[in-house]
Amino acid sequence: MAGEAEAFIARWQGSGGQERANAQPFLIDLCALIGVAPPLPATPDYGFEHPVHRVEGDGSTWNGFIDLYRRGAFVLEAKQGVSEAEPAEAPLSGTPLSGPPLFGAPSRRRGGHHGVRGTARHHATMVGARLQAEQYARAVAAEHGWPLFLVVVDVGHAVELYADFTRTGTSYVQFPDTNSFRI
Repeated sequence: MAGEAEAFIARWQGSGGQERANAQPFLIDLCALIGVAPPLPATPDYGFEHPVHRVEGDGSTWNGFIDLYRRGAFVLEAKQGVSEAEPAEAPLSGTPLSGPPLFGAPSRRRGGHHGVRGTARHHATMVGARLQAEQYARAVAAEHGWPLFLVVVDVGHAVELYADFTRTGTSYVQFPDTNSFRI
């Protein structure tokens, strides 16, 4: 297993900034690594892009899609930051950019970037992803019950776990503790 884990880390640690392209393959590989069936084909109980609908107290509604959902078990929200060494954007042609950018510094938001890892912006993105996962947990069908875990993933870099053993959706805390919740 150690060799498989090292190969998994080597494969994914260099990925960055392409959340939509990388999240599902990363999660399928993670399922293989930990020995659980991947969510293929998707079902209402386990799958990617699980639809949710919520009616707010003021009558407004919103729709969303959970990145990965398993009934009664977890809601997973994926993001992808970038390492400091990674370029903010790949050049549009095969030739590297030379000289200063014509329109100023390129935006790190393009292509799904959620900030350079270790910065306040990246931290805020990860906190926001947790809040988004909580919102999705509140929106899953009542008959499904509250998910036990919220999982926040920075693709290729970290997995954060939060648990609510009360199953009330009101007490998601870092799991197993504040020092070890991030893998």
